[in-house]
Order: sequence, then C-alpha cells, then structure tokens
Amino acid sequence: MLHYIYLEVFFIYIANMLVTVPLITLIQEVSTMTEQKEHEQKWEELDDIYNVLAQSIVTISANLSETLSKIKGKGYDNDKELTTTVIALTTDINSFVEDLKTIHDQHEGRHGKIENSEDLALCIDLFNEYVILNDKFKAIVVMPMLTITEYMGKVIDTLKKEVNDEQ
Repeated sequence: MLHYIYLEVFFIYIANMLVTVPLITLIQEVSTMTEQKEHEQKWEELDDIYNVLAQSIVTISANLSETLSKIKGKGYDNDKELTTTVIALTTDINSFVEDLKTIHDQHEGRHGKIENSEDLALCIDLFNEYVILNDKFKAIVVMPMLTITEYMGKVIDTLKKEVNDEQ
C-alpha cells in the first residue's frame, strides 16, 4: 500500500508537469508562427491555448481533490495551515477561471484566417494575455501545492509508521 501512495504522489506530480509542458510547447509554436507568418495567423490558435489552459485547471483541480481525499481522515482535517492553503488555492483557481473566461470571450466565435491588422493586433494582445495568465497560474499554484504535498508526505510517514508498528 505504501508503494501505491508513493506512485500516486509521483503520478500527480507528473500530471501537473504534463499540463505545463504542452502549454509551453504550444506557446513557443504559436509565438514562432506569429513572428514568421503573421499573415497566416488563425483564431483557432488562440482556442488551442485556451483549451490547454482550461485543461490544466481541470487536471490541477482533480489532482488537488484526489490528494486532499488521501489526507482527509489522517489527522489533518482541522489543520489551520492546510485549511487556509486549500481555501486560498480554491479562491485563486476560481479567479484564474474568471480571467481565462474574460480573455476567451474576446475571441469566442471567431474562426479562420485573420484578415486585417486590427484583428491581428487583437490576436497578438490576447496571445500575450494568455502567456501572462499562464505565468500567473504557475506562480499561484506552485506554493500551495508544495504545502499540500508536504502534508501528503506527513500522511506517508504516518502510514510507514503504522506498517512498521504492525510488524
């Protein structure tokens, strides 16, 4: 069982990294395309960035929920630091969702090749907003997730002790 928990924590960490890496790659690709082929810029490229960011929220939220369910009932349910961290993280994620929706609303329903300089300027501005939002998201999520991971480590230590006591 202990190995299962170690693997689970490892997979949660990997899942979080898997969300970040595709987004960075996508941003680099779109950035290169913007620099080299501005006349071929398409609205769908912004939709791709939006979808990756939205999926990252879903993945982080699911991992957070799963991790918290593992911690629950292990003596940390009323821990003030953990409770404060989870409330702050949840609030920040909700704020991030609102910011993401605000950016997306500005290009929702637009499709195809960008035909004029005004639309190109808007597309580039929205792209930059997505990049900033991604950086903000990473900054917001890292510290609370480290705190929560620390508590998961304490749970693992407790389980190790229980296994050793049984032997």
